[in-house]
Amino acid sequence: MKYRVVIEVGYCDAFYDFDTPDEACNFAMIALSHQSVSEDTTRKKYISISMQIIDPKIKEEVESD
Repeated sequence: MKYRVVIEVGYCDAFYDFDTPDEACNFAMIALSHQSVSEDTTRKKYISISMQIIDPKIKEEVESD
């Protein structure tokens, strides 16, 4: 299993993969505590931090079909 943290700011996405859920959760919590609100008053940027669980076996099965 891979544990992915996705950080979205506006239209930009960043993906970070981890081997353990503890590492992913700690990274997500640190990212959340360090996020800053955009000072741009003309447009507010959407900020989102989420986690995904990726099973590599499913990807292999889909590719073989």
